[in-house]
This record gives sequence, structure tokens and C-alpha cells, in this order.
Amino acid sequence: MSPIERDAQPADSERPIWRSAVAVVQTLRIAGHEAVFAGGCVRDQVLGDTPYDYDIATSATPDEVIALFERTVPVGAAFGVVRVLRGEHEFEVATFRTEGGYSDGRRPDSVQWASARDDVLRRDFTINGLLFDPLEGEGAVIDHVGGLEDLRAGVIRAIGEADERFEEDKLRLLRAVRFAARFAFSIEADTWTAICKRADEIIEVSVERIRDELERMGTQSAVEPGFRLLERSGLWRSVLPEVEPTDSLFDRMGSAERLSPVATWTLMCSELAPRDARGVCQRMKLSSATGRHVEEAVEILRALPTYDALDVVAKKRLIRRPEAHTALEIATLGSGAAAMDGLASAQRDERGWSREDLHPETLVTGAELIAAGRSPGPSFKRALEAVEDAQLRGEFLSRESALELALRHLDEP
Repeated sequence: MSPIERDAQPADSERPIWRSAVAVVQTLRIAGHEAVFAGGCVRDQVLGDTPYDYDIATSATPDEVIALFERTVPVGAAFGVVRVLRGEHEFEVATFRTEGGYSDGRRPDSVQWASARDDVLRRDFTINGLLFDPLEGEGAVIDHVGGLEDLRAGVIRAIGEADERFEEDKLRLLRAVRFAARFAFSIEADTWTAICKRADEIIEVSVERIRDELERMGTQSAVEPGFRLLERSGLWRSVLPEVEPTDSLFDRMGSAERLSPVATWTLMCSELAPRDARGVCQRMKLSSATGRHVEEAVEILRALPTYDALDVVAKKRLIRRPEAHTALEIATLGSGAAAMDGLASAQRDERGWSREDLHPETLVTGAELIAAGRSPGPSFKRALEAVEDAQLRGEFLSRESALELALRHLDEP
């Protein structure tokens, strides 16, 4: 049977990125090389989704690719990858290749240029092993591994021997789970068995690559299925050992859709103490700003059950914290009756208070206190906070009365 299928989803030929990608293929073909779209863009097009980038596979070597295009970046020329820039768009152009052993569980020790079919056979899953010829009539899918059948059946299946594919790159353990959750597909039996058997080996992968996969799972349309598969496969205890996969956490995940990365980590850490949440972020090598945000958001989550008992100043100081919106977003996913009561009030206040209500105009500065003859020190901060507290309570203060209030606080024993 021919590997070429002619009933692919029609491409949107009016999209500038599509036209640019086709032009790259045409340039390679005119020069006498094979060239096709490869990987996720083909999968998404077959599924009827709009690809946001296009990877191109070719028989041209990296040097030949560089010679054909004016603007290129040899991002991985040793592995056959060159980035081609055309207009506002850029495309990864990779030479058809086979790969040697993976002694570090990530990168091949060696590569050899090969045929299109051999190139496909080294890839991870059948649904990612499809090629697409945009110059064949209205376009044609080239399928050497049964990827079309698995797309139609809704199955994630490793190409060839699952054990071999996961031995080559342990990150594929997480990618299988993410793809299954993203597309609501099942994982083929032998592939699933290999994932469960090798789950502990995921720690051989750099923490940055694991972090990125977990964040991608959080930005999918449904968050809970992927993390359920993490727990069932045994991957969870390796990638998130600090977090207990509780029913209440999964309940929250079941209500979550397309979270931002910082909201994803806040959700995953929502049942931890704030300091422990920060520790998870540090181990996963998130930025220090993101780690602080998650820690603060978790702290606010813990404060929500007592929100109604706070005075108006404390409420406003809580609501105006940059992390409050993230905390309320996660709390909305469900966190018990008491917290829900506090959540409703906090949400009402967040909607009702203006920026001026939460961040009143500065009426007194430290420089003015010095000009009034006072010496700088820790008491300055308390005096200025006393003025702001009065503003947050809704008291009207002129600049003169605000200065008098600050000075009274400084002069009190």
C-alpha cells in the first residue's frame, strides 16, 4: 500500500506563514532536494487544527540549506537542524537522519543522513511521524508508520519498539502522557506498559525539560486528565515528590482549563505550605519572581477562609497584592465551604474596588518627614503606613493633615 494519503484536511493557503513555509519547500525542491512538512504541524492539520508553526524535513544537508537561503541560523547543524528565516517567519529545517545511541538519555551520540522513511522511524509516536507534501495537488499526507490510523482511532503509540523509543529519550515518557491528555486519546498497551516500567527513569531528564512539559499540561484545555495519567503511571512521584496527589487536588484540576504557567504551579502547590511551594519552584528552576509569586499566591489561598473576619485595611492590602488574582483563580476551582465563603467576598471586593481605592495617592514622603526635622529610621515606615491605612479606611486627608498624622505617629512613645 502506498504511504501517500490524498484526503488530508485542506490547508489555509491564505495564511502568510503557510505561504512562507511552502516557499521554503519549493526552494529546496527546485534545487533538487526532497522537502516536506513534518511532525506536529501535519498531525494538527489532519485533526483539523490550525498549526502555528511548520517544521520542514529535507534531504538537503545543513550546508546545502544554508547555501540556499539568505537568512539562516545553524541552531543544531551537528544534528542536521538549521533555522530558516523568511519575512516575519522562521522555520526549522532538518535533514533526514538516523541517530546513534543516547548515552545521556536526551541527545543522540551521532547522526547519519538518511531517507525520509528512516527519518520517520526514529521519531517518538506514530501521530508525530506523518509527513506532508504541500506541492502534491492540494497536498498529500505521507504515512510510513500508521499514524493516520492511530489519529482516527485516538491512540498514542510509540513508533517501533516502545522500550527503544523511551530508552533514547526519557522525556518521551511525559510527552506521551501530555499528548494523550491534550487530544483525549488512549495510550496503546505496549506503550503504556513501557511508560509504567520506566517511570522512575524520568529523573534522568533535565529538570528544565520536565518543568516545561508540566507547564504545557497546565495550559491544555483540560488539566486533570494529564495529571491523572502521571499518577497512574508512577511518573508523579518522580516529577512532583513534594506534592501528594489527593482527591481534592484532582477535583481542582478537574475544573481547570488553560492555566497560565504561574497558575499551573500555584494549583500544583495549592495544598502545600507557602515555603514548601517556593521550594518546589526552586527545585524546578522557575525564575525567582515566579517562585515568589507562587509562594505568595499559596499564602493568600490559605488566608481566604478568614477573609470575612479581616478589617477593610487588611482586605485591601490583600486584594491589591499582585498574586491575589492568581490565588482567586485557583480558589475558584474549589477549596471547601469556608474558603468559598471568603472567596465570594474577595471576588466581590476585587471587582468593586478601583485602583484608586487600593492604591491611594501618596500624600506624605520620607523626604517631607526629614524636612520636618525627624530622623530616618524604622518608624518612618510605620508612620507612612498609618497615613495609608487611614486612606484605605476611606478617611479624607489633605496633604497637611496627612503630614500631621505621620508626625504624631513618629512622636508617640
